[in-house]
Amino acid sequence: MRRETPIDLHESENPTCLRCAGREQRDSRTEDGICKECRSSVDQGLVRCVGNWGQEKVYYLLRYLGIFSNGMHNSWQGLNYIEICSGPGRNIEYKTWREHDGSALAVLSHHYYRYISQALFIDYDNRVVDQLNRRIAALEIGNARAVAVDYHDRENLLGEMRRLPQGHLNLVFVDPTDLSFPFNSLSAITGLLKNVDLILTIPLGTDFNRNAEKASMPKDSNVRAKYCEFLGIPSFFDELRAQDGRPATQMNINELRTSFTGAFLGQLRSIGYSFTDHKRIRHLYDLVFASRNKKGLEFWQKACSIEHNGQRVFPWAEG
Repeated sequence: MRRETPIDLHESENPTCLRCAGREQRDSRTEDGICKECRSSVDQGLVRCVGNWGQEKVYYLLRYLGIFSNGMHNSWQGLNYIEICSGPGRNIEYKTWREHDGSALAVLSHHYYRYISQALFIDYDNRVVDQLNRRIAALEIGNARAVAVDYHDRENLLGEMRRLPQGHLNLVFVDPTDLSFPFNSLSAITGLLKNVDLILTIPLGTDFNRNAEKASMPKDSNVRAKYCEFLGIPSFFDELRAQDGRPATQMNINELRTSFTGAFLGQLRSIGYSFTDHKRIRHLYDLVFASRNKKGLEFWQKACSIEHNGQRVFPWAEG
């Protein structure tokens, strides 16, 4: 028997939100995405300022988590969940005054979180990590923790991963706000944990659209270096050519975006991730899924079969 349950992100109005009018105003009122002007209406804790598309990403993550954990918990010794760039656990939409659970709290509140052996949340900001740990404690969840680690620091990042139960199946969600997560860190994580499905936020419509043409110019070394580090291909822009032979400096944004995405998927294949797919979230970013197993891709496609703008429910089997 199948039953349906609504996705509950514990939404609430927050009358202290100042409803920023644009990017400049948001930047002045936030610090690394955390609002400096208001606190959560639920627990008076820190909130991350997001657009009104923030729930869509969480929706597809939860859909996959449910299918993944329900489908695989009897086939493995255990399941781990790892989230990088977790945030403080609560988000506020600057256009609507409404706040809701971010991905970390949404995962911990999920019906099928009961099948997760250990959850690890990583963020570089100590304030964010302290806040999330307080929220984890309030939920009285003993098998989850948040730690402060910069994802460029591979030694400490892998050190935290080694504390997870080994030999488990792992779901890793990487959710940066820009394209600065190093591919070498991703490769190191998957090499250590071995059995990993990946979901990655790729902000092509924001960070990349704003900076890709600059990155194609040799003189803009900082942006170029960041994107090359993300791909794990130091010479990407130097060697990039359009189909008609034009160099990167003469390619338009759509051509650059297509080539960049193709290179990233190629890098995933190079470390064994043959089964990939992506879900476009409006015009802003893609959720890229990658697995070494065909079953993972089948789960992902099932998770995406009900659109966020349709009936906001997800199925599971009785029991």
